[in-house]
Formats: sequence, C-alpha cells, structure tokens
Amino acid sequence: MHSEYVRGSDASLSYRWRADPAAIERLGLTPGRTADDRRVQASIIASLRIEADGQNRRVSYSRSSDFYDVPGRYRDTPYTKARVCRTIDRLAKAGLVDNFVQVAGAHLHPDEAKRIQSAARAYPALLARLGDTPLEYNRRRCSLILRDDTGGLVDFADTQRTERLRAGVDRINGWLGTMDVTVSPDADQANWRRSAHHLHARKVKGNSSETWACTLPTPTPEVVRIFSRSSFDAHGRYYGWWQGLPKARRNELLINGEVCIEPDFQWLHPTLLYAMAGEVIAHDPYTTGYWPRAAGKLAFNTAVNARTIPEAIGALLGKRAEVGDDGEPVWRYGARQTARILEDIREANRPIAHLFGSDAGVRLMRIDSDMATAVMEGCRNAGVPCLPVHDSFLTPARTEGVVTAKMAEVLTAASNQLYRGITRGSLRTILHNEGGGSFPASPASPVGPPPAPRVTPPEPPTSASAGPVSVDPGSVSPTPIGGPVSRTSVQLDHDLAVAFLTDLGHDPRSQEPSKPAPVVQPAPARPLARQRRNHPRSKIEGPVRPSLDLTSASSILVPPPEYPVSLPHDPPPLPRRSWEDCRRPSVWQVTEPDGTVRAGDPEFMAARAAEIRAMGYDPHRPRPPKIAPGL
Repeated sequence: MHSEYVRGSDASLSYRWRADPAAIERLGLTPGRTADDRRVQASIIASLRIEADGQNRRVSYSRSSDFYDVPGRYRDTPYTKARVCRTIDRLAKAGLVDNFVQVAGAHLHPDEAKRIQSAARAYPALLARLGDTPLEYNRRRCSLILRDDTGGLVDFADTQRTERLRAGVDRINGWLGTMDVTVSPDADQANWRRSAHHLHARKVKGNSSETWACTLPTPTPEVVRIFSRSSFDAHGRYYGWWQGLPKARRNELLINGEVCIEPDFQWLHPTLLYAMAGEVIAHDPYTTGYWPRAAGKLAFNTAVNARTIPEAIGALLGKRAEVGDDGEPVWRYGARQTARILEDIREANRPIAHLFGSDAGVRLMRIDSDMATAVMEGCRNAGVPCLPVHDSFLTPARTEGVVTAKMAEVLTAASNQLYRGITRGSLRTILHNEGGGSFPASPASPVGPPPAPRVTPPEPPTSASAGPVSVDPGSVSPTPIGGPVSRTSVQLDHDLAVAFLTDLGHDPRSQEPSKPAPVVQPAPARPLARQRRNHPRSKIEGPVRPSLDLTSASSILVPPPEYPVSLPHDPPPLPRRSWEDCRRPSVWQVTEPDGTVRAGDPEFMAARAAEIRAMGYDPHRPRPPKIAPGL
C-alpha cells in the first residue's frame, strides 16, 4: 500500500478544525497532560476525519523539527513535532490509521519525486468510533498571510500598514459573515455531491471528460488575503472556499436565497498597463489579426507574468499537455510559432511592449486586489451582498447593476491614479450605447482653459462569448485636460503607488510644478511580413497641465500625514521611452543583500531597489571581482 504513495497525492495536515474532546477517549487514546496537548490531539483527529470525508487522501506531516519553526502569528494550534508525532504514532499503534514513516533526510533526495513527507490515512475503524462526533471550526488568528518565493510562511512586523490591511480584511469578513451561501435546489443534482463536510462539483469538458472539484465550506463565508515574494507589494488577492468551484457551478449558488451571477472586469490587467504607460486602451489587446484570440490572450497574460521572454515561451510550451474546457490542448504551437505569437502580441500592444517579460503580474495582482477591496467596501456600504473571485464578484442577479456600476467607478478611479502620474489628466469610463448613440459630452470645467476636441475611439469588436459584464475598458475615452475629475476614489496601497510613480520618473512627494509630460505620437507604420490588423488607439490631445492640482489629486500623489513616506536615496528618474524604444528591451540590475545580482525591467526593479535600500544595503554596489583559479 505504501508503494502507491507518491509526491503530490496527499493533503497537508490542517488545524482549521477541532474535534470534540470526547473524541480522544472514544478512540482509546490517553488524553494529553496539558490543554495544548489535547488541542493538538483534537485537531489531528479532525483533520484525518475531514480528509476521509473528502477525497480520502493521505494527510502528510513532518517528523523534522525545522518544519515546525513557524512564526507565532500563524500558530492557530500549539503544534510541535513531539505532539504531532506522538499522537499519530499512538493512533497507528491502536490500528486506527495507516501511517507511512519517511526516512530521515528524504527531503534532500536528488530525485524530486521521492522527496515526500510522512503521511497517515484514517482506517474505517477510526471513522466508526468517532460516529457523529461534532467538529468545531478554528478561525485564523491572522487574516494576512505572507509567503516567500517557495511558498513558505514569512513573519512580519506589525506596522501601520499591516494593521490597516488586517483591519480591512477583518471588516470584510465581518460583512461576509452575515451572508448565507447555499446551493440552489433547482440545480442539476447530477452536478453536485454532498458529504458530511464537503461539496463536490462536476465540471464537464468539451471532449465529454469530467472532473470533480472538492471544496470545504466554512460555517460562514470568510476570506484570507495572501501576499507573496516576502513583500506586501506583491499579489495580495483574496481567497475563499467558493473559489474552488468551477465557474458554471458557482452560478448555481444562492446568496441569501437569491440566484447569483458573476460580473467581472474585462481586459483588467491590459487596461492598468496602458494607464501606467500614459495611454488609453481602445482595442482588443488579445487580437493580432492572424493568430486566434485565445492564443493571443494566453500569450499576453503569460508574458506579462514571466520574468523574461524565454521564460514565457517555456511556460507556454509546458501547457501543451494540458486540456482546456473545450477538450482541446491549452497550447498547440511549437517553439518557433510560440515566439512569433509573442512577437505579434507585442507588436499589437506597442505602448506596453517593454512590460512583457518584466514579471509585472504580481504587482498588477496587488493593484487589482486593492480594487476588489474598494468594490466590496462600496457594496458593503450599499447593503449589497457579493463574494470576491479575484477580479470578478458573485452577487444576486437583482443587484447586478449596482455591482457593475461600482466596478466601473473603481476601474476609472484606479486608472486615473496611474494615468495622472504621467499626464496629470483624467479618464472617464463611458459605457457603450449598443444602439449606436454617441458619447455624452463632457460638462465644461469652471477652472482651466477651454476643453480641446476629444478623439473618440471606435467601438471594439464584439465577441459572441462576451458575458453580462457592463464594464468595457474599450470604451474609455480621455477627458480634455482641465475637465471634470471623477469623485470616486480607490485607495491603492500607498507604498505600492509611490513605487510605481517613482519607477515612472515622478516624485510623488514633491509639490513643486513638474515638467509637462511629452505627448507621445504614434510611430510610422512598419512593413510587416504579412498583413496585420491595425488597432486604432486614442492619443492625448490638448494642453498638458503644467503643475499639480492638489485639489483633485488623490492620496497617491501626496502622502497622508499619518503615514509619511521616507525614501532617502531614490534613484534618478527614468526617462520615458517612445514607442520605438519599446521594442528595444532595457535591463536594470540590482544587487540583493546576499550578493546575487538580479536583472529586470527598470520600471519594476526600482521598487526592489527601494526595498533593498530600506534594509540597509546598497542595491547598486559592484559585485566582487572574480579571482582566477590558482591565484
């Protein structure tokens, strides 16, 4: 039986649930001497029972002391190596679990497939003795989780910033706790399986194959916010149990007894990237005029998240073995075709071509997580229930208009904050009129020069697969400089906003008049090997505001007094590159505290340089000279 146990076929030991103390005596175990001993025993028993109720996988645990060296903020249960191993060994001796004990040092095995931990699985005898013993849910002590590059937990100091982030998550969890989330009785019962603790949902692919997703609902909805790269500037998205369900099954959920829909942002990350570059997106960023749109979309998102273009090519080639929802391979192209697709998608998005292969994804997720916070806070104030699913939201059908309107306001406000750092202008989101009506005229501004004529972008191509989303970034049109500024405010994280604006060559702390940003004109068209589709883009017209208007600028430009920004040694501002320069990659190197040199795009390496400088190191110190052998 042990030979069937391979890497990845287990579940981690969880301490989210706790069995009734009477379960310890029911299993014939000697209760621990202390209350902490008994809490660990109850948690292990609950974890074994819950996994047997779910996918019946083994529950892995470690017999190494280093594994239990976890920061105290993440210790919801006082587990230690001695308490965990003693409890599982006693259960195995009583014939209640199948215990696989790994040899010491297995985590150093040269074959990665053999680096497996010890694991245990409940026998039917354990489940029979427990019977209907109740389980108690153990809430997290900290709703913020910070992980490193390998996924390990990282401790962090409690600062004003972390307290503000944690208070926001706790406030959202208190609001989510008032909702009742159930499965619709009208849903096809063939798509659902219910056990004592789990929900199993079926997903049917285009080739008639099916998979089952298994999720463990909590007594009330709650989320946890997870950051990565050992930094609160990376990732930061919300996670809840309903996100483990296929999208078709999520639409069969009921919130407070009402049927749900799931509106989402369209072109969210492309829209933010264009705003950062001081441009307005006015075309479908995933189309090239030659390759299928699905291939362009996957190539776009993969390249933005990759550290380099070769890494993006390798990631796309690795998806050839995966099967999509339509039953077809996720990626069907070879290395040369993949490289050409990436080249074409960069050509179709020339203003942001330098951001492909720049590892921008984790910072974009950090921005869209702040946007999700703003949407949920707005819905909470309006008394509208909704559940976050990264960049989409589950909400009752009757409140779709309220949620999509709030999403449109948040997208406009976030784009304004990024866009204003370049042009000191503003953006307005105007929903398309399907009947062919024109855009409404902007009201005259009481201050500033008369508005200049606007360039109205044509409507983007419609897609038959478009969902019920009302937010259409393709309809974003620039308001004349000096025109009205949206009153909707999205409080993007201040440190992240400062890093972005510093990367783009602006000092967000300065209140002195800044030099007007140059108006970028499109470069002349280049002859291409084959006919491509020319995507119209809006260009900024009218005078550029020469100074900073503190009455309309958000807190992204001027730090709030209670949270001063201290960046004593900012690098010199980076010159803004033209469209022609976007095709020439630029690399900036920084030296990590351990001496390794990390290279990447200047617009994202500047933030890392500021972090290294805050740690007391010089990010631009020269590497030690190499010494030839024998000297």
